[in-house]
Amino acid sequence: MAVAVVGGVGIYLAHAQASARDKLREDFAQRAALASKLTGGALASSERDSRAFARRTFGGPERTVQAAVDVDEKAEPQARIIVLRAPDGRVLGAYPHSLRRQKHRFLNDPEIARAIKGEIGYSNLVASSSGPLIMVAVPFSTKEGLRIWWASVSAEELSTFAKAYLSTALGVKGGSAFVVDASGKLLASSGRERIGAPLPNRSLARALRAAPSGIAGDDYYVSVQVPATSWRVVFAAPEAALLAPARSTDPVAWHLFGAFVFALACLLGLGAATLNRSARLAHERLHDALTGLPNRALFVDRTEQALAAMSRRGGCLAALFIDLDRFKRINDAQGHAVGDELLVAVAGRLTASMRPGDSLSRFGGDEFLVLCTELQDGRQATEIANRIQDELARPFEIGEHELTIECSIGIALRRTDDEKIDAGTLIHNADLAMYRAKQGGRDRVELFDPTLVPAAA
Repeated sequence: MAVAVVGGVGIYLAHAQASARDKLREDFAQRAALASKLTGGALASSERDSRAFARRTFGGPERTVQAAVDVDEKAEPQARIIVLRAPDGRVLGAYPHSLRRQKHRFLNDPEIARAIKGEIGYSNLVASSSGPLIMVAVPFSTKEGLRIWWASVSAEELSTFAKAYLSTALGVKGGSAFVVDASGKLLASSGRERIGAPLPNRSLARALRAAPSGIAGDDYYVSVQVPATSWRVVFAAPEAALLAPARSTDPVAWHLFGAFVFALACLLGLGAATLNRSARLAHERLHDALTGLPNRALFVDRTEQALAAMSRRGGCLAALFIDLDRFKRINDAQGHAVGDELLVAVAGRLTASMRPGDSLSRFGGDEFLVLCTELQDGRQATEIANRIQDELARPFEIGEHELTIECSIGIALRRTDDEKIDAGTLIHNADLAMYRAKQGGRDRVELFDPTLVPAAA
């Protein structure tokens, strides 16, 4: 999109240099349209990550959604977070918790109606004790159907990056540029106007209600709707300044073009970075900092989803609890830096040995977990564990060191006709089986059986 916008700017600028008065007005309108596209592009750039974050964070069973909302709010405090079930509008999780009692009331909000149709919706400005907000409704699919993540974004974030490109694209001395919501409140401006205030020019506000472009007092104005929103970009400038002779302005015009291209590149990146902050923070919360693998919380969530899916479809799955034998000796003898490099290398080999659809996690320290779904039986799980042992048995080249490592693996199975258990119990059973493997001499694979439970107690 950025290439198309920059190309469009160059084309209309070249034509504007030879244009008369009507062409200058057309040029002004095109600048407003480009600013509108830039605003919409910055919003759209975060769409894929927003859906992925919502699916990953709030896509579990309905009973887990409120807990996920509470975790998200503590990690990144927000004024409002709501997760709805579509299309009936049932609230599955909310912050503050009092919003859960409002049931179907949210279906009346335009951005929710848009999200139910599968498109991200952006609200008008919302006043709050923490400052003006924009509510963003993100639809995402789950195994249980469509849901909507409805969260607040500070309007200051939109204003911060919009202010610079509004001024650059305007390019007329004495002009003003604004982003306004459907009620006419300011979301951003090229000047010092307060967010949430009405347009400072009352004649301009009245004229906008009558026509999208025209004359308001001494100013010529144009307005263009921002894609996928009810917002509008509004440009206004003294008509005399807009239509002033431009015979000597070629170098200035191309300087403005260069500045606009630079602003476009920088601010699209800034807009995406600002609006995607939740997705990045969620990734950090759910992945191990050293290896980049899913952490304990994400593994538990995936296991819960796999158990729920297996209850409907049938089959067999297994959790493999992997513990590196005598890893502490390597850490003590070679140092923690070498130990960390070895853990990263182990994670790489484990990742390469996974089947499509299996999930790998660093559970903590020198412990890893593998979730194997769609198994035929326990024998297949044992074959996977043996393959993992063979992969890890090959020497590792870590700097100047050649290191060898063995592992003990415990396996806990869950079949369709077994007693129903949750993810925590399945992982605990695999852990018990792993300790049986340790007690049996290490570098072994053990299957969990119920006799391990009283022995562990």
